[in-house]
Amino acid sequence: MKTIIYCWLFLFIISFNLYSIKISVGEADISLRLTDTDFTIDNYNFDPPIKETYSVEWEAIDNMTYIKFNYTGQAMGEKIARGEKRYLVLFSK
Repeated sequence: MKTIIYCWLFLFIISFNLYSIKISVGEADISLRLTDTDFTIDNYNFDPPIKETYSVEWEAIDNMTYIKFNYTGQAMGEKIARGEKRYLVLFSK
């Protein structure tokens, strides 16, 4: 089973100078702050439904910023899939 993460990597400033990023995972839209370390969604496209957990890591290498997702899928309490994706974050002032 393969899960695809679709990311729109628009970095923008919200109140109190916190940075946020909007991510679309399947049909779920997630808004993350730089301080967030994980998020969980319920994927009802499968029978039985799958609980998908993504851990988030921000990496700064030289002058580049990356966001990395570690994925774990669970169905009925059993781990059924794992994966990792890393994206370069592009933004402008």
